[in-house]
Parts: sequence; C-alpha cells; structure tokens
Amino acid sequence: MEKKTKHIASLSLGIMGAGFAGSFLLPAGAAWGTVLQSGFEAGLVGGLADWFAVTALFRHPLGIPIPHTALLPRNRDRVTNALVNTVENDLLSKASITDKLSGMRLTEALLDTLERSASREQLAAWGAAALQHAVRLAPLDVIVPFAAEHAKGALQDVDVRPLLQRLGEQALARQVDELALDALLAKAEEWLVKPETRDSLGTLAMGAFSKLDLGGFMQFAVNAFMGYLSEDKLGGIIQNFGMGLIFELRMAGHPRRAEALGFIRRQIEELSRSEKLIAQLEEWKREQLKELDLTGPIAKLLSGLQERLLTAFADPAFATGTLAPLIDRLLDALHADTGLQAKADSWMREQLVRLIEANHAKIGQLVRDNIAKLDNETLIEMLEDKVGKDLQWIRVNGAVCGFLIGLVLGLIRLAV
Repeated sequence: MEKKTKHIASLSLGIMGAGFAGSFLLPAGAAWGTVLQSGFEAGLVGGLADWFAVTALFRHPLGIPIPHTALLPRNRDRVTNALVNTVENDLLSKASITDKLSGMRLTEALLDTLERSASREQLAAWGAAALQHAVRLAPLDVIVPFAAEHAKGALQDVDVRPLLQRLGEQALARQVDELALDALLAKAEEWLVKPETRDSLGTLAMGAFSKLDLGGFMQFAVNAFMGYLSEDKLGGIIQNFGMGLIFELRMAGHPRRAEALGFIRRQIEELSRSEKLIAQLEEWKREQLKELDLTGPIAKLLSGLQERLLTAFADPAFATGTLAPLIDRLLDALHADTGLQAKADSWMREQLVRLIEANHAKIGQLVRDNIAKLDNETLIEMLEDKVGKDLQWIRVNGAVCGFLIGLVLGLIRLAV
C-alpha cells in the first residue's frame, strides 16, 4: 500500500512537471494559458518542496548531503529518548495504568476468559493433572519429620481420663465382667481337677491343721477328726468343694455368681476413675512417647497415601465425576459472590500496581533495546512502512494545493 501511495505521489509530481513544461507551448498572451502555467508552476514547486521535506526526514535527497537532511539517522538518539519518554510518561505512565486497572473487574474478566477458552472437561483434566503434579512433588522428606513431631505432640496432649472411663463403660457394655469371670473359672477348674492339685491341697490342709493349737476339748476333737482323714481324702474334699463353688459361680442367676460379677463391675468402675491409675498411665505415656519414633510408620502411611492419591487422580472418572461438578459449583459460587470478587479484584490490583511500580522503567528500556537492535536502514523502512503512506499523501496534497493556489494567484495577477 505504501508503494502504491508513493507511486501516486510521484505521478502527481510528474503531472505538475509535465504541465509546467507543456504550458510553454500554449499560445503567447492567452490569459488561460498564463493561469494554467501559474498553477502548474506552483504545483511543481509545492510537490518538489514536500518531496524534499518528506525525503529529508529519512535520508539525503538524491544522495546529496544537504545540511539538515536525513534527520532521523542524525538524531536517532534524540528520537529514541523522546519516544521512550512519551511511552513512559504519557502513553503508559504509572498513573494511567493504575487508573485503567481501577475501573476493571479483573476477577469477572478472568472467569469469563477461562470459561470461553476451555470447556469444563478441559478444566477438569487440567485440575486432575495439577493435583497429580502437586502430589508427586510433595516433599515427604520434609513432611514426615514434621508430621511425626506434631503427632507425638498430639498424643502427648491426649487426656487419659476420658479414654479410661470410656474403656470401663465399653467393658461393662460388652459384658467383659462375665467373660473375665468365666475365663477365670475355666482356668481354676483346669487347675483344680488335676491329681497333683488334689495332693497339694491335701498336704497343705494337713499341715495347717497340725499347727492348730486350740487347747482343751476343741483340740481333742480336731485331733480325733484328723485321725480319720488322710492327705488324699482331705485333698479330695477340698477339690470337690472347689468344683462345687465353680459350678455355682457358673450358674446364671445364682447369688454367688451375681455377687462375683458385682464385685468385678465395682472394680472396673473404680479403676476407670482411679486417680492413681490415671497418674500412672500419664507417666507411662510420657515415658513411652520420649522413646517412640513415628517417622517410619508415618513415612509408610504418607507414601501409601501418595500412591493412592496419584492412582485416584489419574483415573478419568475422577476428573469427570468429581472435579468437573466441583469446578462448576466453584465457578457458579465465584460468579454469585460479588463480595469475594471485590476482594479478589482489590488483591490483584495491589499486586499489579506493585509489579508496575517495580518494573515500569523496564517498559522504556524495552523500547530502547528494541530500537537499538535495528540499523538505520531497517528503522527507516519500518517507519516508512508505518507512516509512509500518510507522508506520501503530503506530497500529493502539496502538488494539488500548490496547483490550486497557483491558479488563484494567476487569476489575481491577471486581475491586477
């Protein structure tokens, strides 16, 4: 387009030159010929002057080093400084950028752009990929010691009292008293039925009776009774008595069983509220936690959790079935929450203003660096490509306006 306009400008200058030369062939003394000659003469002068002016901006006209021509190459640094100053202080000043940001609804624009540029499936897929990346990069070597230390602290803060009380309640609710009594009776029966147990009991009983010193008739009666018994018989009597007691303790509803169960329940209740036991358990807990190393179990736990999360996030069903609806709800909530949008806008503006204040000088430096990369010829070609069309029309306008002014001046000359 610039070449076409340049051709038109050159053609207009050529027409003025040809018209001026042809005007000498017109009949001498003809008024209209004088007027035309004046018009073409002025048009030629105007076209040449504008050609010289436009050309002098970029290069020496006809290659002749005329003073005050080739203005751009000679004043490149001044032009660059002026351009940088205009960009920094006028076009992209801090105040203008800040004012522009103050009227923008950044969050809403960001959400609209996000929804237009990507489908919900793409957003869900990106979210799943981001989660996988985050989980994969999780610094377990840092997290594990931190988690282990805080886990020990959490265990240290656990109050034993409610746990012990809860344990007692659960023991009674689950009838641990009956299970304990039955287990104890089973072990007692297992021990009591053994022949060696009977013999041991007989020996112990005979020894105990022989040491009795009752005196008088009672001592005579005991000695007479012991004369009829042997260790084996006495052991058998005690054994049978014990088996009978075990039988009664096993019988549901028997007073002895009820009494034994009541005793066990009272002991469980007392233990669950025992301040002494609670203090001992607290002390035991502190001692154990000092030596407890949780890094291994927690490392195994977190490593397994990491693998399970990676597997879950890699499943396409997670993105479509879990993340996509979650993203929809999140976007709807953000659109509806104008208060949150206002806070987000304020935060983003603050960050952008800080970024602009810290890097505003780089805008001008960027312009300067980009201009410095260009040699004179390239810079001239670029400027001519951008503004050359308008400059060539200046030449056309100069020729046409000069021609019209020349006609007017010719008519004035004739009139005078």
